[in-house]
Amino acid sequence: MSLYQLTASSTAIFRTTDNAVIPADPANTDYAQYLAWVAAGNTPTPVPALTKAQQTAALNSTYPTKLSQLIDAHHQATMLGLATTSIVTKYTSTLTAYKAALLAVSKETS
Repeated sequence: MSLYQLTASSTAIFRTTDNAVIPADPANTDYAQYLAWVAAGNTPTPVPALTKAQQTAALNSTYPTKLSQLIDAHHQATMLGLATTSIVTKYTSTLTAYKAALLAVSKETS
């Protein structure tokens, strides 16, 4: 196992020896040590892959909010007598992307 592991966020590195989460800040001495470790030819462990359940949960926490916001925008535009074609187009493309992402996750092999 590597001394360091990448995180899903590009703003921090995980140190495996003491479970420290190190901010990606050049002024941080732990981060400077990490950079020196990488410069010496070492490679951190990659970000762990998400399970299907985690991927689905992430999609389900993101897309419904986006779709709800677009419905609200459509309602507001309608109430103000504004054009809604671009909102409907955005809603349709967002819904299509959501369905495609869920389908892709469901087809992945574990």
